[in-house]
Amino acid sequence: MKKTFLKSWPFFLFVAFLFAGLIIPGKDATVVSLNDPGIAGYFKLTVPAEFYAVEPFVGLPDYLLSFQHIKSVAASILLLFLIFFMFFIRSKKLHTRIIAVAFYSLLSFVIVVAYTVLFPVPKHKLIKNNNDYLLVDFHSHSTYSHDGIATVRQGVKWHTRHNFDAFYLTDHSVNRYAEIPRDMKRLKSKILPGEEVQDREGNHLLIIGLDRSISDFLTEDPASLETKRLTETAHKNGGAVIVAHWWHEKGSGLNDLYASGVDGFEIYGREKTPLTAKTQKALLDFCREKNIIATGGSNWHGWGARNDVWTAIKLPGWQELDVSQLNKKIVDAIRNKRAGLFEVLVISRHPVYPLGLNFYQIASWIVLLFIARGILSWRGV
Repeated sequence: MKKTFLKSWPFFLFVAFLFAGLIIPGKDATVVSLNDPGIAGYFKLTVPAEFYAVEPFVGLPDYLLSFQHIKSVAASILLLFLIFFMFFIRSKKLHTRIIAVAFYSLLSFVIVVAYTVLFPVPKHKLIKNNNDYLLVDFHSHSTYSHDGIATVRQGVKWHTRHNFDAFYLTDHSVNRYAEIPRDMKRLKSKILPGEEVQDREGNHLLIIGLDRSISDFLTEDPASLETKRLTETAHKNGGAVIVAHWWHEKGSGLNDLYASGVDGFEIYGREKTPLTAKTQKALLDFCREKNIIATGGSNWHGWGARNDVWTAIKLPGWQELDVSQLNKKIVDAIRNKRAGLFEVLVISRHPVYPLGLNFYQIASWIVLLFIARGILSWRGV
């Protein structure tokens, strides 16, 4: 007599796997400080309760956009493949099973990626337990950049949603800060002036604090100039310079950049080249050794909704400052090397999905898979 799915050994193995996950749940993602672990207690990550009910549609896309290590992502994909294989097999022929599951897994992956890009859902929000801290994004883009797809107003909404108090608009080789309406600069997440430029050595520099492009202070193209010339020009006109995603370009060595007068380095951010733990430690150690500023930046261009990094600056009374005063306070703190005021906060989670999910997230996956299996059975698949 032909076995039904509910009587097959894969079903019982799968139920055992899920049951183990339910009785030994993992921990929710938490926020950690890269500079000072003790500071993290002033902040807390929150997730809307309703998101737990739809974990597969929120948690998986969030994970796929967050990966920093290829091996972890590969392990996650393999684990998910095995789960689908155990849950959906019906044919007795092994090759038929593998082809079917591979097809459905690939289809599911494409759907999830499309969903993540077209219907992005933000998951984590950072809550402060100490209002002396200001949450800032030092690196973001808009449609003023050649590769940006979000308007400045959309950027304000995105940063407000993630509880940023302010963000530097650092579009590529352009600073349109003077064109932004004044009312937009008074919104909850304040827009601060910046620009991202590339120098002669291929370094990407965040010129922050200037309300117009650094090109306005030069007769040459910034891309033809050395780092020192650009840094001196920014400093002379009241700005500061942060080296962006050094692990991706690595145009110049750390000591050469420091000798050029840069004020700090981005030690966490999004780029095509993943940031390894070893390189991150090297950057942080260098900043500590030289007593210069370590920052984090989302490098948001408008794709997706997630964020996993905030820079917290301890500035008591910052709420009473207008945008211009706030910008000056931040730039002064950077230029005066007050590195102890800056904390880079990032999300910490289990590197392999779906390991580390809590009880409710696992329960959400169980319900979804049983619904999917029921639909496929009803359709005769």
